[in-house]
Amino acid sequence: MRIAAIVVALGFAAAAVTSTIDRLSERSAALAQAVPTPFRAQGWRTLAAQALAQHHAPGALLQARAAVAHDPGDWRGAALIGAAHLEQKDFAGADAAYRVSARFGWREPTTQLYWAARSLDAGDVRLASKRIDALLRQDPRMAQGTQAIAVLEVSPAGRAALAERLSARPEWLPLFLTDLAGLDGTRLERRAIVAQALAARGVSVGCVGIGSLVTALLSANLPRQALDLWRSQCPTAGGNAVPVDGGLHRLGDLATPGPFDWTFPGDSDVTTGIGSFPARSPRGGKYLGVSSTAPVAKPVMSQRLALTPGRYRLAWSAIDEQGNPSSPIRPGVACFLADNLALGKVSVSKGGPFTATFAVPAGCTSQSLSFSIIPGAGAAALTDITVKSIR
Repeated sequence: MRIAAIVVALGFAAAAVTSTIDRLSERSAALAQAVPTPFRAQGWRTLAAQALAQHHAPGALLQARAAVAHDPGDWRGAALIGAAHLEQKDFAGADAAYRVSARFGWREPTTQLYWAARSLDAGDVRLASKRIDALLRQDPRMAQGTQAIAVLEVSPAGRAALAERLSARPEWLPLFLTDLAGLDGTRLERRAIVAQALAARGVSVGCVGIGSLVTALLSANLPRQALDLWRSQCPTAGGNAVPVDGGLHRLGDLATPGPFDWTFPGDSDVTTGIGSFPARSPRGGKYLGVSSTAPVAKPVMSQRLALTPGRYRLAWSAIDEQGNPSSPIRPGVACFLADNLALGKVSVSKGGPFTATFAVPAGCTSQSLSFSIIPGAGAAALTDITVKSIR
């Protein structure tokens, strides 16, 4: 943990300090040396940062000490000395320099990052998370801050500390949930654990706010984790029922369907409409009215599932205009973007739902539940869709 954290601090030193100094001095080493004497310390800091960027620790140390000699009251010079000592793996020298820098306050980013590294080294993840939070509040896009987050995310205690800091909704929370480029499945799963911990703390970012992370988990073939996260953070996900919104209560209410909502391919031969059963109807709720003029079966809607291997019973209600069971609505279940799963014989009880069984094999981590309408039948109303495990 110590080496990884200190490398983070070292990699950040040159860029962080250089970004704080005078623009004139940033242009070149020659200009840095040519500025008037009262402002010469800025030039020395620039040269020290440039030397650090080139991993030339002796030169960086020389320039940083010159900067401190010209301007002993500026915290950045001490931080540069600390970074130069780190480059030389002189941890005692770095510690002494960063103690000086810290006495000036916590405005200097590498000082915060160094003490975050020390806190991680000591196993104090709460204090480390406080330092990292302070860094990212200054600059939510700070690359080294996000690298430090990766160190915290490794352990359960670190993830809990992150959730504690994020529960205050700092400005870097949206980036934590959306800046996911380059994260592998392991890191995405850790980030999802933090996001679920936020939900447990009563912090909801909503369906849109969590969408990027859910989509990334799906792309990493982690559908179960994606669905669990979706249910924890999306208030309209409908609890733990399978499928999501099997009663179709939310049809027409979603401006942007999420990754586990019903989707509709659209077809000029298929007409759909959202209706509501009469208030006194024993069915209640909404239904999807479907009719088709196509000579072949046409898809109506589908939803992504994340079932574990095992046997399941699918049930759905489809009635005609007279309220009788109507058979033109046909279900299908498939491994997502792969083979169809065999459905058992469809049965229907008098006035009751249609049912069919199917099995999810090992290796089928995500599935697609779809409904189609076959030709040669009238309109039907589809609702009350459930999938339940058969023990």
